[in-house]
Amino acid sequence: MGAILFIYALETFFRAHNMRFKALLQERNTAIKSVTALTDDIAIIAPHRLHAWILIEQLRLALKAISQFDEEIEQLASQHTDYELFSCLPRRWAFSSTKVASGLWWATTTV
Repeated sequence: MGAILFIYALETFFRAHNMRFKALLQERNTAIKSVTALTDDIAIIAPHRLHAWILIEQLRLALKAISQFDEEIEQLASQHTDYELFSCLPRRWAFSSTKVASGLWWATTTV
């Protein structure tokens, strides 16, 4: 029963991230099922698991900081003399720190 739920969770995750090809989904499920652990030494696993949790918390904090920057930018932008010019643009054209950061990421990965 647990394996079926795991496969369902994987399929749900892949669909939520726009992966809809059945053959590719099956290939990924097969690859995930066939993995073997590199080690079962708790002295190696425990610190790496802790490190992963620390990185997750750092990412959450970074996302919160980005939201605060976005709010501050939004507040300051309304005071800009050319705000009227840019406020009529569709929302997707608005500059925010998140979009600027993702644009920088895209620029560095497509070179």
